[in-house]
Amino acid sequence: MLVIKDLVKSYRNFKLVVKSMYVKKGSWIAILGRNGSGKTTLLKSIVGIVLPEEGCIEIDGATVFKASKGRIAVNVPPGKRGVGYVPQNYLLYPHMSVYENIAYALKPLGLSKSELMERVIEVLELVKMSEFKDKYPRELSGGQKQRIALARALALHPKILVLDEPFSNIDPEFRETLRAELKKLLSSMNDFAVVMATNDINDLSIVDKVAVLREGRMTYLSESMEQVKELINKGAVF
Repeated sequence: MLVIKDLVKSYRNFKLVVKSMYVKKGSWIAILGRNGSGKTTLLKSIVGIVLPEEGCIEIDGATVFKASKGRIAVNVPPGKRGVGYVPQNYLLYPHMSVYENIAYALKPLGLSKSELMERVIEVLELVKMSEFKDKYPRELSGGQKQRIALARALALHPKILVLDEPFSNIDPEFRETLRAELKKLLSSMNDFAVVMATNDINDLSIVDKVAVLREGRMTYLSESMEQVKELINKGAVF
């Protein structure tokens, strides 16, 4: 579902380099690394918010980004890549209700009013937040905001769901419950792939594969959680 090849994004004092990364349909991969390792840069490159100088990104067999030596040959806009994005701070508009936050994200799709309403209600029911549709973000808890941000991403019917440290703003005592709920929900919807950035090893309990980023470079890619935990214990990740 997702293929990344020879990706390079440079900043003044930092460079992200991903030589090769593949994510299958229906799978869940965690991008593991400490703060500043390049996780968010990689996610935003997939979404289309960040534009690398080199490399290629394919989603469901279609090239959505391609560049060489700083010259961009292909750049599909974020709204047309088939990517649902849940950022760390959820980015909910404070002056919009829950319903309006989700509906606004669907505007580029050109849905009719009835289609729009149907899709918003559908995802709110999916994340068990239907009764909150007229509430505003200030009236929601951290876990509820996370559910709304997830609903907004799922309403796009994405091919790739991108999660940037989705549990970092949740109270520790609720994280395990939310992990289990999210895993159960997304396991029932296996027609897309999930890419999640995290620096919390507890998140590994819900993923199929782990990619390790250290100082901007992908140093390890594994389906074995035991091998990853061994690397963590050796200090090779954090």
